[in-house]
Amino acid sequence: MLRCKKQVQEEKGRDGKHMKNLRRLAGITVSLIVVFMVIALFRYQADEEMALLPDQIEYLFNEDWEVAVLDAAQTSGPELESHEKIKALFADAQKAGKSRKTGLPYAGTSGAFDTVVFYNTMVGNYAGLTMDFDCSDAVVRVVLDDEVIYEHRHLEEDESDHNKNYVDIPNIMEEGRIWIEMVSPYPDAAAVLGEVKIESRDRVVIGVVGSSITDIGCCLLILIMAIVLFVLAGIGVIIVNISQLPAALALISVISFSISYDGKNSANNFVENELTV
Repeated sequence: MLRCKKQVQEEKGRDGKHMKNLRRLAGITVSLIVVFMVIALFRYQADEEMALLPDQIEYLFNEDWEVAVLDAAQTSGPELESHEKIKALFADAQKAGKSRKTGLPYAGTSGAFDTVVFYNTMVGNYAGLTMDFDCSDAVVRVVLDDEVIYEHRHLEEDESDHNKNYVDIPNIMEEGRIWIEMVSPYPDAAAVLGEVKIESRDRVVIGVVGSSITDIGCCLLILIMAIVLFVLAGIGVIIVNISQLPAALALISVISFSISYDGKNSANNFVENELTV
């Protein structure tokens, strides 16, 4: 009888030790996730400070842009007009004094479904490189020497769409006249354009991979936390007297992991496309 009691106590002691270790693991995992999230918050500053390798090129293309806002009454609304019509309307705006010189980044004003046009001239040594810039909630088209080289369609009207645009510049340019044309269902959205960078393709790929490393680390840590919390919930551990809390946290972790994983797939698809070109 005494032996049975002693065995029960030993088993309880082992179980308690295991539970203590699991709680400690969960705490360490959550702490690591917080650390990675803080690092991710500042990763863009690190990207900007990243040193260039000898065979990498980066130019800032932020000067001497000309911008004009074309009224929605002159265009077709949610979709961009043909480039020929937009070019003609832009020329009319220039003659009427409704266009102006600007630098980037630019944040202006526009009405819903107004078309905003940015115009500049590229130099020859940009040929064969990649241009990238940010915009939000807008249909985007880039035209070089009257040839469409990039298009991005905005998501459904009720969805937010922050887009990082990567545009391959052809190896041969004639005059280098470049147009960035945008239209949005939201006021002022099409009138916001971030810095334009001209980079070698390997520089762009390295930047995408580098900015994703921290996200991938967070993604894996969230998955580990989900597994630990599911284990805690499965063996009936009660945290702050709420028995459903471990299962709820585990479910939230799995959902977060799924969202993060989708983002990583998008980055990987981009890298694969760049490496196969």
